[in-house]
Amino acid sequence: MHRIKLPDGRRRRLTAREAARLQSFPDWFEFHGNETGVFNQIGNAVAPYFAMNLAKEIKKYFQPNYNGRTRPMKDENGQLLLFHEPKKLYQSEHVQNVCGKEA
Repeated sequence: MHRIKLPDGRRRRLTAREAARLQSFPDWFEFHGNETGVFNQIGNAVAPYFAMNLAKEIKKYFQPNYNGRTRPMKDENGQLLLFHEPKKLYQSEHVQNVCGKEA
């Protein structure tokens, strides 16, 4: 469980609302269930802002004339190519791994 260190040295755990804010849930969003269930809902959720932006990109991709194309492009395995340069997304030269070495 994640703990927050207070200025006086004590530690406390995150509240469910703090965890929800970290996941980008709006304050009006309500979770139902016991404390464990609420934390599980928050932890297993896809961050709402991420999901919204991904859905917008997918919707835009399937619109006519997206980047001059009328149909979705597929790779050699038949999977949809949603991003312009998928290799750059995961193999960026600027991304560093945990050891501090360039990917």
